Amino acid sequence: MNNPSPNGDNGRGFRGTGGRFAKGNPGGPGNPHARRAAEIRSRLLAAVTDEDLEAIIRTMIDKAKAGEQWAVKELLSRLIGDERISEPDPPKPLAELLAEMGA
Repeated sequence: MNNPSPNGDNGRGFRGTGGRFAKGNPGGPGNPHARRAAEIRSRLLAAVTDEDLEAIIRTMIDKAKAGEQWAVKELLSRLIGDERISEPDPPKPLAELLAEMGA
């Protein structure tokens, strides 16, 4: 195994002065799917109206109230954040959470 060079040439000549990759670096162009993903997202944003979004949200709320666990999880995740990131709170009953949301 090669040890890092003390002179800073650990990019085999493809690094600039600040340690960033220099032009011509063979590392690649980045995410090859990013342009296509951005195009699809733009089309989705253009196609979905405010009324469509309201209907989708209302359907999700109705499904959560009916006890559909996927809808409860998705709705709460969007409202209070991802459970893996936020601080854990003691679980509340569904009815109490929905009352707090005004639903």
